[in-house]
Amino acid sequence: GGGDSANTGVLSQTIATDAGQIYNLSFSYGAIATTQSVTQSITVTAADLLSNLLLNQTVVSAVASNDLGAALANYTFSFIAGAGTSTTITFADASGSTTNSVDGLLDNVAIPEPTSMLVLGTSLIALGGARRRRTKG
Repeated sequence: GGGDSANTGVLSQTIATDAGQIYNLSFSYGAIATTQSVTQSITVTAADLLSNLLLNQTVVSAVASNDLGAALANYTFSFIAGAGTSTTITFADASGSTTNSVDGLLDNVAIPEPTSMLVLGTSLIALGGARRRRTKG
């Protein structure tokens, strides 16, 4: 809501995911205000096609600042993709009634492609085999 009323803002996006893969969600969040020394809160969730919650975290900002550069802090959470081929990421304002002349800020949302543990495991096995041959020679 606007006009210093309780905010019910929600942002969501559905992304393609592979079941069983680990994904890292990172974002910046903070609060900005000119006169208030309060915090803001945001709840971030990730849900699969069956509405199973894969991630459910609430972040509370530092005390609001009027300096945009100092207001944002970085956060990273991991989740394992569940059923289906997509996951819905949702950010929901959880600040309640503490919205008098203060705003929550969300920026730099990223979910990079997961790195495959199979590739890492194969590389480690190859290194182990190379070392074993070296010590026999």
